[in-house]
Amino acid sequence: MAAVGSCGKCHEDQVSAPCCRWGLLRRSRRLRRRGPDGGEEDHISALPDDVLRLFLGRLGCARAAAHTGLVSRRWSNLWASLPELTFHNTAPGQVEAALARVTRPSLSLLDIHVPKHHPVEPPGVASLLRSAARLAPAELKMAFSGSAAAIQSRYRSPNPPYFYHVEPVEVELPCFDRATSISISISISTLIPVIRLVLPPAGDFLKLECLLLSSCDVASIASLLPRCPSLRKLRIHSSRLISITGHSLSLEDLDVSTQEVLQRIDIRAPLLKKLRIYATSSISKEFSLSYSAPKLEELFWSCGHDSSPDVGHSMWHLSRSMLETPTPLGDRQLAANDKETTCLQSSQHCPRFDMAELCIWLRGITEYDVPRSFRQLMSKLPVAKFSVLELDISTRGHSYGEVVLHLLMICSTAQRLKIELFSVEVEECSVDCTCDEPNNWRDQTFPMTDLKEVEIQGFKGKAQEIDLLKVIFRSATMLERVAIELYYEVSPSDNRYMETLGILKAHPSVKSTISISTIRSVF
Repeated sequence: MAAVGSCGKCHEDQVSAPCCRWGLLRRSRRLRRRGPDGGEEDHISALPDDVLRLFLGRLGCARAAAHTGLVSRRWSNLWASLPELTFHNTAPGQVEAALARVTRPSLSLLDIHVPKHHPVEPPGVASLLRSAARLAPAELKMAFSGSAAAIQSRYRSPNPPYFYHVEPVEVELPCFDRATSISISISISTLIPVIRLVLPPAGDFLKLECLLLSSCDVASIASLLPRCPSLRKLRIHSSRLISITGHSLSLEDLDVSTQEVLQRIDIRAPLLKKLRIYATSSISKEFSLSYSAPKLEELFWSCGHDSSPDVGHSMWHLSRSMLETPTPLGDRQLAANDKETTCLQSSQHCPRFDMAELCIWLRGITEYDVPRSFRQLMSKLPVAKFSVLELDISTRGHSYGEVVLHLLMICSTAQRLKIELFSVEVEECSVDCTCDEPNNWRDQTFPMTDLKEVEIQGFKGKAQEIDLLKVIFRSATMLERVAIELYYEVSPSDNRYMETLGILKAHPSVKSTISISTIRSVF
């Protein structure tokens, strides 16, 4: 743990860090004073070892604790018997050398953060994990923040856009039989994880309650959970999982994000309260989902949906849905025949969600009926019990009234509707575009008995928007509040402003506000 051999960057970081800087100071005379015989007396070093360890533990840095040996030989090896060790601003080789000197048979905490200028390849990660396992920590934190330029250049394609093609290297995760919490973050590649953690042939994580993995894969969640009988929280971020299978009697919190096309979700967790699934890519055509989580209270789902030609060129993205009440969910199954299908079908009643946020892009295509594509998609989703419906719509000049009304019909219990309209550089609907056909919705009345609040941002006052506003006022008999924020180019003297204001004034029982945005929203 001496400073000898440390790189210049590590030394700079140590000097700037308060805890490390203390250990690098010159020998202090404030600990000593003259004794009766004229010699120096060290009263602090005369304290019992347990008391001195309390001092060293408060430093929060193993390097600083080791460097207290510069103050007194009495302190030189005390750091090696500390129950908690934290390493930062230290090269991986020095960390391993220090771990080899630890005298305690077990630790309460081992925290290792390898600085980004020391990229560690998979063999180095495996070596540090083995060294950590020897000390049997109750809590393990390991973070590798290096960009690993060597690994990136090795797998980078020779031509633009220089994608990285790499199969994850398997690294064994030793059995930490005392650990109650393990957190491992391996940001070796800025784009994709290059390490896959595999379980040892024998041994279980009997006491593990919390497992947090970031930017690294696991071979299989299905094989992991049976080896962790006490696991309550599992978080796996930036993985390459294509299947999420979780059967656990103890799991309460499951949080998984993947960069791959998701093919399957199968969850059986009677104690599960929080479920978060985030897929940066889309779901596969063969996507299937089934889960049983009777105590589920909070749900976050975000997944991309790529349209197939038979339903038009559009994108539908459910970016957030939160469960409002712990209504029993029963057993649910999902089967998707195309990438635009994400349906939850239940033999029992559906839960009530607090909010559904849909991110919608509209592209008018003459040979396809875009509103019909959303009708087909949403008719497969049991979202009728959303109390808040938020729509982020990139209109691209196309009509969106029928789409909004159909979503309101499906989300029939929505009490609050928020529409945020985004502009694009070129926003022009072609002459032969069919986005506004059929347009008979303008004269109809739709059941919106639960709708109480409406907020629209980016309102331009076009004919189809004015007609949509009229339909909402006519259909929502319990409407209490309407807030319209006009597009920044609309002025108070504009006919569009006056017409919108007239509609609001025609319904005095509804508390209405109208304003003009000062910011242009570009989607």
